[in-house]
Amino acid sequence: MLQGLVPIRIRNDTLVELNINTGEIIMSYKKKNCACCGTRITVDDVTRKTSVTIKEYRVEKYRGGYDVVVPVGSKVSNHTACGNDDSYRFWTDFHKAAEEITGFKNSILLHDLTHYGLNIPAEYCKPYPEEV
Repeated sequence: MLQGLVPIRIRNDTLVELNINTGEIIMSYKKKNCACCGTRITVDDVTRKTSVTIKEYRVEKYRGGYDVVVPVGSKVSNHTACGNDDSYRFWTDFHKAAEEITGFKNSILLHDLTHYGLNIPAEYCKPYPEEV
């Protein structure tokens, strides 16, 4: 009889560790390339946390010169290009705002928000949930 944890590929970019004795999924991983250097990395979905902004956050002249306003209630995440880090709060639901600011569905602003991100200071966000 087989025992222990077995990695199983669900899709091309997702792996899970399955306890074959109980059938429980222990961990889920996404494999992707680092945006900075192209190195293949594994992102642990279990440690990814999300929160929301509690105050409007304004950025003047963000990267390409756009004035960006992050509205109250916007989603933020601790997910970075190289893993998850609770010291970051990157804005994640920016697609519609980028289109409204620029007037284009695809824009340099959308590219920059996607690949460089916009880190919101902690005082503008609800704290991340505590780990159990």
